[in-house]
Amino acid sequence: MKTALRLFAALLVLAPAARAGAWLKQYPLEGYSEIWHVRLKVKDLDRAMPDLIKTLETHGGESTIPLKNTVASKLHGYQQLSFKFSKRAAERAVRRLKKFGSLDNQPATPTSAADAAAGAEIEDKLKKLEADAAANRDALAKMPAVSAAAAELIEHLSAAKKNRADAKDRVLVNFEISEEAAPATR
Repeated sequence: MKTALRLFAALLVLAPAARAGAWLKQYPLEGYSEIWHVRLKVKDLDRAMPDLIKTLETHGGESTIPLKNTVASKLHGYQQLSFKFSKRAAERAVRRLKKFGSLDNQPATPTSAADAAAGAEIEDKLKKLEADAAANRDALAKMPAVSAAAAELIEHLSAAKKNRADAKDRVLVNFEISEEAAPATR
């Protein structure tokens, strides 16, 4: 109880101007600015898969899941893949897939890494917290739990800031590949 009161009092001392903010908010550390969803219908899944994977890899894609662990069904002629790309490389790779069959691109889903308001909030909190921690270094030295809590917040905000910068040009592309006529229905 004593530690909790000291933590509360220290937080009041640390950030008096920002008491109304949600300081303990956890920001997602997604590695992509967008998630794309692509459906592709091919004539023969078994024949197309090696060339599909080669095309995705040749155009800068990197599988996020080992092929043996992906969702697939030979019976139903179905395969899911997940690849990460730079945005430009993803655009090129998806265009190249048209040669394999009919392509249906769903609208991209933006992630929180692309949210400008969250980015500004992270920057503001980090700036204020680092300034307050530096200005109150002596007080924090007497309160190790509060010092650790402040350091943890700074670490999370710094990681979120770096992650946003790294994710700016990266996209995750989820592929749903199916046969035009599934083997079970031939």
